[in-house]
Amino acid sequence: MSNHNRIVVIRIVASTMLAIIALAAGVGMTITGLEVPAGWWVVTVLAVGGVVGAEVVGALMRRKGGGDP
Repeated sequence: MSNHNRIVVIRIVASTMLAIIALAAGVGMTITGLEVPAGWWVVTVLAVGGVVGAEVVGALMRRKGGGDP
């Protein structure tokens, strides 16, 4: 595995863990009866979706282009 691929995996795992923590916090607040703003859920989805989506698109572009940028 090249260094670039390791960095990609680390970024995806880190953003996924951040999103899981944010989701758990939102669920925890909901269970305790606190109102969770809709923006909380939007930011959580964008946190993981944005990074993972960017990495997938980048990987496809590199594959089409024939190598690392």
